[in-house]
Amino acid sequence: MLTRPLVFVLSALIVCSVAAAQPSPLVVKRSDGQIDPLASNLRAKSLPFAKEAGLALSTRLRVGFDGRGVWTSFECEDTRLAASVTDPAAALDGEDQVRVTLTSPDAKTVHVILSGLGQLRAARVSGSDSTALSADETTSLESAAIVLGEGAMFVPGKPHQDKLEAWIGSVFLPWSLFGADGPSAGWTASFERSDYDSGSEALWRSGAEPVPLSFE
Repeated sequence: MLTRPLVFVLSALIVCSVAAAQPSPLVVKRSDGQIDPLASNLRAKSLPFAKEAGLALSTRLRVGFDGRGVWTSFECEDTRLAASVTDPAAALDGEDQVRVTLTSPDAKTVHVILSGLGQLRAARVSGSDSTALSADETTSLESAAIVLGEGAMFVPGKPHQDKLEAWIGSVFLPWSLFGADGPSAGWTASFERSDYDSGSEALWRSGAEPVPLSFE
């Protein structure tokens, strides 16, 4: 029987501005060594999500870093996995998914999409332009999608999994992808989850603006 990992419960977003509210920094803790997306001891700070529509399902986020790069792990409470795409060249529109957008201090931005089936799409973003990462760059990324639940399983094309509790999507982005040697001031990130259980999108996100990252 699979047990769900210990995670940080999301709290309310606190902003301190009357006119133009600025996102509160997300404190990201160092976690040296291999980071298991199921590990309960991943030191990270919870990030509040604004659930904008749809289902009463929680989304929990953990973020950590080490000498190689940044780890992000989402735990997505769910009752069924709306995902069927297995073609690595196909679009992931309408698939249950999580998304991470990471921007370096010199404005190099990488946007990553991970579906509930583990399909990964990654691109460099500049303004309104988006360019897929090269094969070598994509290889430098690491990702995993894990289904949690007693007897939980996924069959492509079938919308139901017996006793599905949640799925975890984990993404690692190396510093080298940004031409950086490690963390510094000026990094920002955005985190989102889309769920299509109802047929339309239910969206959770870290906010309307990118969140500053404070590495400790």
